[in-house]
Amino acid sequence: MFNYRILLLFSSAILGLILPSCNLSKPIIHKEFENWESQKAPSEKPVYSVYLSGDGGEPLPDGTDPYIKALKTELNACDSNAALVYLGDNIYPAGLPGYADSKRKTYEQVLNEQMDAYAQFKGKVFWVAGNHDWDDGHEEGLDKRLNQERYIEQQSGRGNIYYPDSACPGPATVMLDDNTVLVLLDTQWWLHQFDKPKDKALCGVSTEEELTQSLRAEFDKHKGKTIFVAAHHPMETCGPHGGKYPLLSHFFPLLEFNRKLWVPLPILGGIYVIARKSARYIQDTPNKHYRRMVNAFEGVFEEYPGTVYVNGHDHSLQLIRKKNVNYITSGSASQASHVVRKPYLDFGLAGNGYVKVNLYANGEKWAEFYQTSEIGSTLVFRKKLD
Repeated sequence: MFNYRILLLFSSAILGLILPSCNLSKPIIHKEFENWESQKAPSEKPVYSVYLSGDGGEPLPDGTDPYIKALKTELNACDSNAALVYLGDNIYPAGLPGYADSKRKTYEQVLNEQMDAYAQFKGKVFWVAGNHDWDDGHEEGLDKRLNQERYIEQQSGRGNIYYPDSACPGPATVMLDDNTVLVLLDTQWWLHQFDKPKDKALCGVSTEEELTQSLRAEFDKHKGKTIFVAAHHPMETCGPHGGKYPLLSHFFPLLEFNRKLWVPLPILGGIYVIARKSARYIQDTPNKHYRRMVNAFEGVFEEYPGTVYVNGHDHSLQLIRKKNVNYITSGSASQASHVVRKPYLDFGLAGNGYVKVNLYANGEKWAEFYQTSEIGSTLVFRKKLD
């Protein structure tokens, strides 16, 4: 008979080695950039700034959320030469239901808290959807995605700010200034297994192949400009949605759902990690449907060096550079999940925060990563984007 007591004793011994050095909120910085504070951005003010905030769908109510307050303070100090992009999963767990649902007002308030952050913001605002906004990928996904678009645009008073329109996949292209392009995609459209718009007259595309061709056409049209692509799902990530798990996850799997749940479950933890690495979950990058999307989009990005792809989905801050493309994850507005050190990871943080990308007159792009807390925002990393 299997002796679980021996297993628990063994697990306790292993954890005794792990935990003393474990700081879940300590930034991971590539050794090449450990002296990041000595690297100075241009001294003049940026010509444009782009704020990136993802996975904010579980804020504390009544204006008490530290993240919302920190972001609001930052945005209120901006001039009009700035943009805020909300990167999806704007409501947990399953989007905005119809008016007949008893919890409709509760979920509306979740959006209201996030809209309050930019109430006085002078810049432009953009929202995209995540899988949770599409009913977490279930049957009511299209209805809930459209509910959210209508509600946000009605309440914000800023016109068309939820992209792409009508739950289409995109690409939706907006000029931020003469030299900066923002391309917005709904990546859940690609992964969604239920009803979704496939009317070419409505969306301009009806298949995955047409979406990829249209994306390439937008890049070709704006060749030579700074191109941001904003969507919910990462193409590259060192977090759980990329199948990356630290040893700690084998023993404390509940930390994936709440960073305070230090409950030792070594057997279930191992099973959970193996299951997530199995590529069966469509919301993880190893899944075959997800990989097809990654291969298609990265094939476009890599033809245009310097592209900046920004996303949420993994609840962390990350900066990855591969094949002359900058991949930024900013998905920790409401939750935080682990980041695993890899050779291609320039920066990672398993903590609440947002990202700001400053564009300068000399053509330089600098990404700044801010951790938020009760005391506000703290700059924890800065790097020039090539």
